[in-house]
Amino acid sequence: MPQLTQSLCLSHDVHAKVGTFNLFNHCEMSIKSPCIDICKFDGKTGLCIGCLRTRDECKEWKKMKNTRRQKIIDERPRRAAKLDRAAK
Repeated sequence: MPQLTQSLCLSHDVHAKVGTFNLFNHCEMSIKSPCIDICKFDGKTGLCIGCLRTRDECKEWKKMKNTRRQKIIDERPRRAAKLDRAAK
């Protein structure tokens, strides 16, 4: 399950009254960055050995939609295996 953090939205009450609050609108819960402050990239795979993202994914994380963030989180096991294979 991804880690979620709640964004500050001054109009929560309005959303609740009209039924527009959900997990994927502007007052959504956003998927937290998987960064663990290692930030070292593997030369063979291009993946960070800490968070398993590419440089571009790290740079773009704050601008990404949650669907893309979730896809990256879901790919972590496959990416970890790729990193392990590259180390051998």
